[in-house]
Amino acid sequence: MGFVIMESVLRNQNNVLNNWCKDIGRDPKEIQRSIGIDIDRIDKADDLLEAGATEVTLAVNGPGYDLAPVKEWISW
Repeated sequence: MGFVIMESVLRNQNNVLNNWCKDIGRDPKEIQRSIGIDIDRIDKADDLLEAGATEVTLAVNGPGYDLAPVKEWISW
């Protein structure tokens, strides 16, 4: 799935969730909005945050399991 589509889906899902929260009287800020992304896509971190993500999980693919990019995510 391309990032533009993923971002659009994330925005849409957040809007749906916000509307349900409004309907039942729940504060939508109480809900974690998580998304998984490839570890090398630090360039999309700000876009994910803007689209409503509050938690990002990083996909690390083997067999090489290079965790060096995690440092960049942590400093972000």
